[in-house]
Parts: sequence; C-alpha cells; structure tokens
Amino acid sequence: MKIYSQIDEFISYHDGTPIAATIGFFDGVHRGHQKLLSELIQRSKEIKGESLVITFDEHPAKVLFPEATPPVVLSSLANKINLIAEMGVDHLIVIHFTKEISAIEPHAFISPLMERGGLTDLVMGYDNRFGRRSDMSLDDYDAYIKSWGISLRRITPMIIDGVTVSSSVIRRLVASCEFDKVQTLLGRPYGFKGRVKHGQKIGRTIDYPTANIQPVDPDIYLPEIGIYIAEVRVGDEILPAMAYYGGRPTIDESHRLGLEAYILDYSGDLYDREIEIGFRHFLREDKKFDSIQELAEQLKKDEADTRAYFKAHDLSMLTLKGVLLEDYRR
Repeated sequence: MKIYSQIDEFISYHDGTPIAATIGFFDGVHRGHQKLLSELIQRSKEIKGESLVITFDEHPAKVLFPEATPPVVLSSLANKINLIAEMGVDHLIVIHFTKEISAIEPHAFISPLMERGGLTDLVMGYDNRFGRRSDMSLDDYDAYIKSWGISLRRITPMIIDGVTVSSSVIRRLVASCEFDKVQTLLGRPYGFKGRVKHGQKIGRTIDYPTANIQPVDPDIYLPEIGIYIAEVRVGDEILPAMAYYGGRPTIDESHRLGLEAYILDYSGDLYDREIEIGFRHFLREDKKFDSIQELAEQLKKDEADTRAYFKAHDLSMLTLKGVLLEDYRR
C-alpha cells in the first residue's frame, strides 16, 4: 500500500489508472469498515483499477470542538494504517484534519481526484457523509454526489447478533468491559501499543513482575479500572497475560492511574520496548487489600483463572505485517 499526506501528492504519482475511493475516519477499522473496504477493493477490480482510502490524522471532533472533552479513539493512526494495509488497499491518503478542511464543499474536495486522479467511483458507508453539506438528507446528498457524473455505491450496515457495528457502539462496549462482544464486532481483541516504563518494582517481590505500559497514543480509549485477562505481543510473539488498570490502592497512596501486565511464563527484559496489549475478558473489580501478602494470594487466583481461560480459548491477536509509520510521508 502506498501512503500519501495530500490529495495533490497522490495525483502527482497517479498513472491514469481508474480509481475507486472511500472517505472516512475508520476508527478501529472494525468489521463494518472491513466490509466496506472489501467492497471497495472488489469495485476497483470490476473497473480494472485500484482502490484508494482517504482518512484523517485527527478525530474531527477534537479539531471542531477543542473546548470539549477530547474524544477517545479505538486505534492509533499507526495501527489504523496497518489494519487498512492488511485489507489489501492499494493507496491511502492521510490528510491533516483542520477546520478549513471541514468547511470545504464535497465537490471541491473531490473534484481534483475526478479531474486529475482517475476517480470514477465512490464506495461509502450506509450513513457516511463528508464535507460541509453533511446536514443534507442522505437521499439529497447521494443525488448531489451522482450529479457530478460519478458512480456511488452505498454499503449496507454490518449487523451482528442484532447490533449494527459502529465505532460508537464498540466504545460503549469497551466502557462496560464487554470485551467478548467487542472482539466479535472488531474481529480481533481490543488493544493498543504502549512503551514499557520503569515502575515501583513491587510485583517482582511477590513473584508477579509486571510491565508498566504507557500508551503510545494519549487519545487511545483505556479500559475501566479493573483486572483483565489479556494478550501481549512482544515482537512477533503473542503471549497470555493478566492486565491491570487502576490506582494500585494496596501499594500506592497517590492513586495515580496506570496500566500494567503480568505476562505468563515470560522472563525477558521489556524496559523501553514497545509492546501491544489486547483485552480478552474482564476478570474482577479493583480492590484494596489489607496487606501485600493478601494481594499476592488474590493474584494467584487471578493467574489460575487466566490459565483456565486460555485452555478454553485460543490467542487471537492479529499478526500484522506492519506498515511503518515512517512510511507515512507528511
């Protein structure tokens, strides 16, 4: 997959091949997005052309409503790029989102691709709009796009167990710790990358050394406070783990929130390494114990539950080929 930072950059490399494109933020690249991208790729083959995805580096709400609480995201930009690449898309444009971008008329936004970039087809989600005319009814909006002389294909929603798959639904499920359902809608465990930092090193004194994980993307959606069954990717290896997010009330009076993971049967040095964590199942709520020894006894029970879980469930994090973020040229 070739990656660009501006529409004009894509056009400068375009060789005249017909292009089928889609536009969206694609947070999480969930199964609804995957359905759309599959349809996009299929359409590009039908027109004997190539597929193009246009996305943005920032959540639009973060830019348009800076005074509001910053929106959390299900995937970092780097992870989103990797997931789109894994689908087999030919080209990706990652545009720096600004208020000026949001104010552009849809036709003005797309017309350079139609005139000089080979764009003949748009493939869109069932309710997706882009540009300043997003307040139009969907029927009027679609008629407006078709008036440009371009083909428009709307993809029907992905419905799983009676639920329409969307990023907002997945965020609500993450908030309620329903990670089994989250995995069903995402097509993989919910997780993110983080860098391992030095902690208080108390875990190793009770035979539970943990990796203190600082998320790479500060806007990533962290789970609720609690203890989880999880998976951790270290390099190319995916390993079972117990994860904890909370303020460590038994050992830390500051109650500063942090994320850490105990990786089962692992003894390597992870300090300052980037790893990925995926959440599989909510195990229990956080609790302040009367002593470190009491905490250690509970961790033994948590470990037993985690091992039992992975006897019944396979590890399921994706093994991505890895498109380097350095390949994304600004």
